[in-house]
Amino acid sequence: MFAGTKASLAELALTPRKGVRRLATAPEVVRPKSVTTWLDVGDEGALGARGRFRVAGILGRSIKIDGEKFSWVEYFLDSVEPGFRWLSESDGHWSFVTPIDPVRARQVLEEEKPKPYSSGTARVDWAAGELPWSVEIGETVDVSDWLGATLMVSREATKDEVSYSLVEWIPPETVAKAFSKRSLPKPVGRAPHQPRKR
Repeated sequence: MFAGTKASLAELALTPRKGVRRLATAPEVVRPKSVTTWLDVGDEGALGARGRFRVAGILGRSIKIDGEKFSWVEYFLDSVEPGFRWLSESDGHWSFVTPIDPVRARQVLEEEKPKPYSSGTARVDWAAGELPWSVEIGETVDVSDWLGATLMVSREATKDEVSYSLVEWIPPETVAKAFSKRSLPKPVGRAPHQPRKR
């Protein structure tokens, strides 16, 4: 077991190598015809202060809760400066997902006191492009989410690894503008972590 915290290349006084980063190629699995992906592998865009990213890979995931299946799409964003991030889309709702280390996760949970929201086992249904690990179709991960007033904390765990993320709701028009898309579908309903209008 090792204890530590995440650090940027700049904090370590390291310079990234030039060229495209080499990642693990996703299995050759065609996405279901019923699934629409709004971004494509290779798309590049600037999400304001969050940084500039390239869509390196796409995951289709699902979870069953009380016998009902819920599906969503995750876009793996690669960037030299801020590092890996994710964009998640479900029912037209978009989330910007930032990995955080366990120490930061504990601080957020203690300070913000978010309430447990949902938990279950998420499954990889299909994949495309390149991803930060060798994905296997059908692989699963235990997921737990905590919901606060302005944020969501997500925990994913396998028998080998535990990871935490901060999940921020962002409007579809922000994603459309960043990746030069004409428009994206209006969200259905309200996302649990979507800020309330004042």
